[in-house]
Amino acid sequence: MKSVQKIDLGLTGYDELFMNDAERKENKLPRIYDIPLSEIDDFPDHPFKVKLDEDMDQLVQSIKERGIITPVTLRPKEDGRYEIVSGHRRKKACELINTLQSGKARDILLYRPQ
Repeated sequence: MKSVQKIDLGLTGYDELFMNDAERKENKLPRIYDIPLSEIDDFPDHPFKVKLDEDMDQLVQSIKERGIITPVTLRPKEDGRYEIVSGHRRKKACELINTLQSGKARDILLYRPQ
């Protein structure tokens, strides 16, 4: 019996058959989402505590002026909420900004791994 040679096209899904190279490249990039602060839980075993000190004041001022430059890394939880992997200080700074400005939660840009 003659063996059939398999051809590896390097595609990860059926949809990629109909994409051009630029779309395939963009499809592999990390995604950034707007996720409400109210849906984000702290990582319970996070080894460092977030301190309300001068560095936090500087971070709050920086986020007010420039926004979040480095997105917070999250992972989805089974209950549909999200847990922080990194970025606890940035989340706390956004909470402080919301408290100072209007008292209601505002969305911030966050990266959610898939």
